[in-house]
Amino acid sequence: MPTLPKNITAFIKRHRRRIAKLVAVLAFGVVGYQLWTASPRDVELRFDLGPRHERVTSIAASYRIDGEEVLGARFEHRRGAPRLQTHIVSLAPGRYEAVIGLYEGSELRRYERAFVVPAEGVIRLRLFDDRYSFMTRPAEGAR
Repeated sequence: MPTLPKNITAFIKRHRRRIAKLVAVLAFGVVGYQLWTASPRDVELRFDLGPRHERVTSIAASYRIDGEEVLGARFEHRRGAPRLQTHIVSLAPGRYEAVIGLYEGSELRRYERAFVVPAEGVIRLRLFDDRYSFMTRPAEGAR
């Protein structure tokens, strides 16, 4: 086994307590960082239900990571849902797939959307098709 030069060995012997403290601080820092990056975070999801939101009576949401469901929620709206439905969830960092069902009476519209945690600000998930977006004013030339 190779030996250290005498000046390095002497330095280590002279400062072994300081070196031990430094190693301990670095180890705690690394472990702390690993725990912090893996800990769940509050994430604000906002479902944009589109122009037909008043017809939606129920929303079923399921959040999956690697194909496995980690969280689910259901929102009931007897008089029709608001255009934007907010859901604040606590999720660990990763890439998620949201499977969301919008119920209009007995009719179900199903959407799948992906998002990544952590994210800056609100994650907005658009849950409507453009074919349901109606114009609010007539097209040019129409009377």
